[in-house]
Amino acid sequence: MTGRFAAPELLALGRPPALAAKDYEIIRSETIADMVARFSASGADYDVQTLETDPAIVVSEAIAYRDLLRRQEIDEAVMQTYLGSATGAMLDQRAADYGVLRRIIQIADPSQGIPEILEDDESVRLRARLAWEALSVAGPAGAYVFHTLDAHEGVFDALAIGPETGIVSPGEVLVVVQSRTNNGIPTDSMIDVIADRLDAYEVIYANGSSIIRPVRNQQSVRPLGARVTVVGARPLTYNTTATLYVSSYGDAEALRLEALVKLEAYQERSRRIWQRVSKEGRQAALSLVGVDGLPVIDEVVVTEDDVVPNHLEIPVPGTITLTTVVR
Repeated sequence: MTGRFAAPELLALGRPPALAAKDYEIIRSETIADMVARFSASGADYDVQTLETDPAIVVSEAIAYRDLLRRQEIDEAVMQTYLGSATGAMLDQRAADYGVLRRIIQIADPSQGIPEILEDDESVRLRARLAWEALSVAGPAGAYVFHTLDAHEGVFDALAIGPETGIVSPGEVLVVVQSRTNNGIPTDSMIDVIADRLDAYEVIYANGSSIIRPVRNQQSVRPLGARVTVVGARPLTYNTTATLYVSSYGDAEALRLEALVKLEAYQERSRRIWQRVSKEGRQAALSLVGVDGLPVIDEVVVTEDDVVPNHLEIPVPGTITLTTVVR
């Protein structure tokens, strides 16, 4: 997506720059220098500040450490005022400024041992940022996505496809829905709820059946003249087979397990509608570097080519086979 809808990428900025942070040794030196100056001003000759056991030095170090913690608290508090870095209850307050409230994904049932599951921070953050798109009804792509995410708590992601893509005709909009569960396949009831919010003309369910809906005439969300179709995404399962070449100086099994964690994280982040999963991306995810920035795996070879889903598909990881070769 381009234009205004690229704005959610602003959330990737993360926490703001530190404003009050200061190195402990600098705080310590300044505190001791201030103490010595105060002694001198009072007429006391203080010349043992190099002794770590001197009580005044110990007290100064305690003061410096408390000042360090206070500065950290200031930066943490500032972080909680920004949508891109606020968390938990503070994020709830920030998102409320955009008219977005955290939703209950699963209602608790203590008698059945079912816990309450709340919407995660990243989902709340994204909906809040997209709320601006919805100010222009569902005209922009981001507005369709916002209304789809907002219509049902089970929606994980959505994609709005307009005529500029060549997939649909002028005046038509195709909204593809990805569920949080069931490999991304939405239920029929979820599709119905979203179709009702968007005043959809047609819905296409997971089993391939479709119905034409009686579209309301109020355009409360749907722009005048737009013909909206809501369809559920379907999974495209792919496997990954890779060989990791490592030196004899490293623990081959430990490196394999660490690389596996990175690959799984990359694949999970790529589990979105129409998201390409490249061969190079998987190789990069499997590559490891040490604390010195140098590679600890000499070479990574992924067997499979790029995974290229169409506009209705979600790339879903299948089996992962990693083999280490010591050389």
